[in-house]
Amino acid sequence: MKRFFVSVVAVVLVLFGLATAPAYAFNQASLTELQSTNKCKDCDLTNADLTGVNLMGADLERANLTGANLTGANLTNADLEKANLGTANLSQANLMGADLEKANLINADLTGANLMGASLEKVTMPDGSKHA
Repeated sequence: MKRFFVSVVAVVLVLFGLATAPAYAFNQASLTELQSTNKCKDCDLTNADLTGVNLMGADLERANLTGANLTGANLTNADLEKANLGTANLSQANLMGADLEKANLINADLTGANLMGASLEKVTMPDGSKHA
């Protein structure tokens, strides 16, 4: 009986640990690819810390940047077409000339971001609306 109780407690602890583990984290191979080539199409950078990084001209088409911290990042002329930037922190980021066509920016923090000359065609904005 004692062995059964210990087994049940162990299973509950394992299941509790799995339930409280972070649901999403970035793919290290994707981050390495971005750092070495400045390209990362269709990659997973969920919740990645990219604070202040220079991604000028980076190819991030269809990248998943959900929850990523891009505070102060230089994304000048970056290709972010169809990228998922939902809940990303883009405060003080430089997105001048960036291609954000059809990107998801729902709940993204754009405080102080420079969007001058950025392509915002059909982008989904923080208020949930689509802008043509």
